[in-house]
Amino acid sequence: MFLSPYRLGNSCVDAVRRGHGLELTEDVRNLGQPGYVYFSTIKSFKGLEAKQVILLHADMPDRSQAFASEDLYVACTRATGRLAILVSTDEAHNWFNQNVT
Repeated sequence: MFLSPYRLGNSCVDAVRRGHGLELTEDVRNLGQPGYVYFSTIKSFKGLEAKQVILLHADMPDRSQAFASEDLYVACTRATGRLAILVSTDEAHNWFNQNVT
């Protein structure tokens, strides 16, 4: 599943809704269903979990209203198996390397 501080329409994956036999969906009923990859904002996914989570558009927390420290906490605690964090800048990459283990 993809988590992002942004809605799907403002996301880097908006233009590609199908690929490799998978369909991108915002319908929570498809979460964990074969053939689907679920997309959600971090705030909308609070309280839910997924086996694999890819955090998109990660930036340094509290740099903007879109991605606060509590959003980072929520995003990083939703995965029950694997978590991948995709950063948006070199500066964010360095921050995550220094602060998240």
